[in-house]
Amino acid sequence: QFVMVFLWLLLLLVSLISVKTKAKTAVEGQDFYFSCKYKDGQGVNTKYFSHDESSTPLILTDKHDQWVSIGRFSLISDEGNTFYVTIDSLTKDDSGTYWCGIERHGLDTYNKVDLIVIKGETSICSTPLSAGGASGRLSRGG
Repeated sequence: QFVMVFLWLLLLLVSLISVKTKAKTAVEGQDFYFSCKYKDGQGVNTKYFSHDESSTPLILTDKHDQWVSIGRFSLISDEGNTFYVTIDSLTKDDSGTYWCGIERHGLDTYNKVDLIVIKGETSICSTPLSAGGASGRLSRGG
């Protein structure tokens, strides 16, 4: 039984060490765009986005190439091992730690994003912020 506990703790430690953390700063009032990568073979798994280690995702989907929106949060998964998340109209209260993850048997695969929202200026920037390799403006249709 000791061996099982040791192996479980070792697996947990390895998963914590492998968490990729991104620290991002964004401006209050703007939309925030960023990407979350996943490994080959995980494309069919459910993708989710949560806040401050909450067990309840803010948004999740198992769909591809289709925007899913709940409130100010939107998520789309593409075929290129990436899913994109947006938060519309940032407020200072949006500052905090977010997790973008992939559900799988055993431990989920996830990335940690530390978001700091700063006070906005009077001018509005037309170029969206991006993180983790997302570039350009993502279109949600409409």
